[in-house]
Amino acid sequence: MPLAGTRNSLSHKEKNKKKVSKDATRQEVLQSTSIPASLTVEAALVFPIVLFVLCGMLFFFRVLQIGHMTYGALAVSGSSLSLELETEDEGIGRAMGYFFHELTKENFPFQHIVNGKLGFRWTKTQLSGDYVDLWIHYDCKMPFRLLGLRNISITQRVRMKKWTGYQSGTGDGTREQWVYLAENGSVYHLTRECTHLRLSIHTMGKNAAVHAGYTSCNLCGSKNSENVFYYVTDEGERYHTKLDCSGLKRTVYMIRLSQINGRGACSRCGGG
Repeated sequence: MPLAGTRNSLSHKEKNKKKVSKDATRQEVLQSTSIPASLTVEAALVFPIVLFVLCGMLFFFRVLQIGHMTYGALAVSGSSLSLELETEDEGIGRAMGYFFHELTKENFPFQHIVNGKLGFRWTKTQLSGDYVDLWIHYDCKMPFRLLGLRNISITQRVRMKKWTGYQSGTGDGTREQWVYLAENGSVYHLTRECTHLRLSIHTMGKNAAVHAGYTSCNLCGSKNSENVFYYVTDEGERYHTKLDCSGLKRTVYMIRLSQINGRGACSRCGGG
């Protein structure tokens, strides 16, 4: 009888141990399954915030790039106008032409500007007096709304002194005129815009160029050329087989009128 009681007692203890072991195992399983679930919820909350911050940083660098490109194009426009501007009326049109030409060369992302090319405003621009003062205003599109901010407004300015064509300080209080002279040129020009200095280059069929009276260039022309077309200019008398021929280029210098050394005035821009 004591032996049977001892067996029952051992059996009861083993059952209790198994029950405790099962309860501990179940608790561990519940804990192990609840930890990933909590991490998933946290990740779902944090990921949009991280993505939002990354997009904001990328857009910020994009805006910096846009600003760098637009300012560079505006500087080129101001530099060109300061050399060539003669009347205020033609200034805005030329400025816009130089500006968009430079942006197009750089593959500017117009899609990020509100209204694209039409989104650039030139208010406050002043071209009168001795300075070229260019202002542009535009808005960059936000990829998302941040604290009520939809677009980023940007204003940029370039101010340069004009080349007036005169040099002061000659000793007697007078101002001396500056003129333009092409390399190896025999005449001087009063304006950089003279068509003898700004060549208008276009292509023409080989036979058509010969019939039009063009003769071969001494530098690149050849009677045995295999070209089916030539490069000619409206003001020139030669045809060219290469677009990079030096005969199609003009190196222009600015010199004082007193230094022309007997050269006559151009019949087109200085004959008067």
